[in-house]
Amino acid sequence: MDLSELNREKVKTRWRRIHESEMRYLAIHESSTAHLKARIHAYLCGDGSVSWRRERGNGKMNCEIRFYPDDSSMLTSFSDAFHAVYGKRPHVKMMKNHYRVAITSIIAAKDLLRDGKYSSTEWAIPEWVLKDERNSREWLRAFFDAEAYVGQKRICVQCVNRDGLTQVEGMLKGIGIESRRYEYTRKNPNWNINYHLVITGLRNKVAFLKRVGFNHKKKLNKLKADVA
Repeated sequence: MDLSELNREKVKTRWRRIHESEMRYLAIHESSTAHLKARIHAYLCGDGSVSWRRERGNGKMNCEIRFYPDDSSMLTSFSDAFHAVYGKRPHVKMMKNHYRVAITSIIAAKDLLRDGKYSSTEWAIPEWVLKDERNSREWLRAFFDAEAYVGQKRICVQCVNRDGLTQVEGMLKGIGIESRRYEYTRKNPNWNINYHLVITGLRNKVAFLKRVGFNHKKKLNKLKADVA
């Protein structure tokens, strides 16, 4: 075995040990951190991505998780959850008006992709989230952190995923929060249809505050001021 081949084997062994350690960590903490994984899933559906591709030429697997929060409280919420679930702290870079959060991890990416796609038109809420009240509320809170606009008269989510938003509407109804869904067709026929989910009325907004709420401090404070 020549020196270059020996070095490649050493690298492979090192990465194998890292992956085995990450898998052990995930298995040990999986049952106690399901609600935090629900939070991560919702954040990535709203403002993130999970990529998994094999590079041409060398066949190397490239796995990256990205998240783009616009507030430090949301950044902390995501980072703490990711560390608890996967034992890794994301790399964070401050951009002009948001943060760029990146994690390279084959184990975390494979685990997250078991729950489906994260593109803006294809994400869906997993059954294990829908069937558990704590997981459901954690998912909703994170999704509204990422996607909601909080105004004086309403809480509004806008997205291009009709089926996903239908699931959100059903989850809200299941905990006593009524909402309305609207469809907006844009002028350019090549653009996706926009779907709006709106929560109005003092009773519904108070119910949202008590039963879902926000990790996003600015949105939370706006809602508290609105229902005071």
